[in-house]
Amino acid sequence: MTSVRFALCVLVLAAAGRAQQTPPGETIGRLSQSAEQRLAASNDELNRLRDQVAAEKLLVYGLGRGAEYQDMPLVRSLARDAQGSGNRFSALVLGVVKSRPFQMNTKTGPAPAAQTASIPTTQGKGAN
Repeated sequence: MTSVRFALCVLVLAAAGRAQQTPPGETIGRLSQSAEQRLAASNDELNRLRDQVAAEKLLVYGLGRGAEYQDMPLVRSLARDAQGSGNRFSALVLGVVKSRPFQMNTKTGPAPAAQTASIPTTQGKGAN
């Protein structure tokens, strides 16, 4: 997000510089088509990365472990699927829940203590 703000600041400063150089009565032209396309592309890239990070963090939480390099294709597909359904949080959650790593994740609690049979002992030597 900061790179978009930086780019906008640079464009504003450039426009202010052109405003000082233009004769009175002339207007400053719009941004060039390629500059607008670059800004739109960088904004789309930032949105894609934001969705991917959100999917990764949700997957890490759901699996109860850190993300590994094997999880990255799943993370990208979760982000793509969520983007296809309007970037809804519920789409991310459903994607994680339906994923194979989440389905195969089996966490068990501590094993129950084994019960041993108590053997009665006799108090004295040589019981009659």
